[in-house]
Amino acid sequence: MATNPTGMISLPLGNLRTSLANCSTFRLWTGVATVEQALARIYFFGVPSTDKTRPYAMVGLPKIGTSKDGAGQPDTHSSSAQVALRFVATRTPASDLADEIFPFTNKVGAIWAELCEMDAELDGRFDFGSSESDGVHTPDKDEFPGEQDCIEMVITFSYIGSPVS
Repeated sequence: MATNPTGMISLPLGNLRTSLANCSTFRLWTGVATVEQALARIYFFGVPSTDKTRPYAMVGLPKIGTSKDGAGQPDTHSSSAQVALRFVATRTPASDLADEIFPFTNKVGAIWAELCEMDAELDGRFDFGSSESDGVHTPDKDEFPGEQDCIEMVITFSYIGSPVS
């Protein structure tokens, strides 16, 4: 049963998904025309699907986790966490991975840049403090069996949530 995201983890995941679907560069990369069609190409980490159409993206939590930090006032803290965005595209059969890096990173880089420049007025926009990537590679064969014919890149976004008392 799906519900609307409202918490310090689910809301950023939902907002990242919404922002990505609103990226014209993501829609161009995936070959879809509408935000609704783009949302159908953005999956969640850990949700099995045998019919993922490449290229696609996944949102989820990285292995790093969340933290609760002091914010200046007694007994007031600010929550911070990270969410991850995984881009996946099919590799050209029998190609050298080095030949795939620039075409793939050109597309992902354009999407990343658009996410960074999104209009603050977009309802449900994902607002993050920093982002970083682990580079381009083929998926881990144990974690993603059957996906060795693709190329991927994961971007991790850090954000600070609302104050928690």
